[in-house]
Amino acid sequence: MPHQILSSSNTTGSRFAVAGIVNTCFGFVSYPALHFALAPLAVHYLVVLALAHGVAVTFAYLTHKVFVFRTRGDYLREYSLFSFFHVWMFLGNMVALRFAVESAGFPAVYAQLVITAALAFASYLWHLNVTFRKKS
Repeated sequence: MPHQILSSSNTTGSRFAVAGIVNTCFGFVSYPALHFALAPLAVHYLVVLALAHGVAVTFAYLTHKVFVFRTRGDYLREYSLFSFFHVWMFLGNMVALRFAVESAGFPAVYAQLVITAALAFASYLWHLNVTFRKKS
């Protein structure tokens, strides 16, 4: 089974889903790991958050580049587009969640679940067609 998951015969979409699970787990442990590792240096928790976000986005970029879309070269262009998308995705998430909760009256957790699903789909389309597009 693990070999089938990593097989080159899998679709880009299924590899994207697997990478999403791996990236989520990695992102989940990034902050606590850095928080405890940097505790002796008394690094402010928001600085740790910024570092963890940078590490998690970089890890996600590499999993998408190597495992999902399998592109070669263009590291700077792809990383810039990948990071750009994630900043805008975060800001868009904030706007959409605020609207859903404060204007539409949805519970925040349920609204965020729907927004996350929509953003995951948008992420797939962006990275497929923009960040990691195949050159013709």
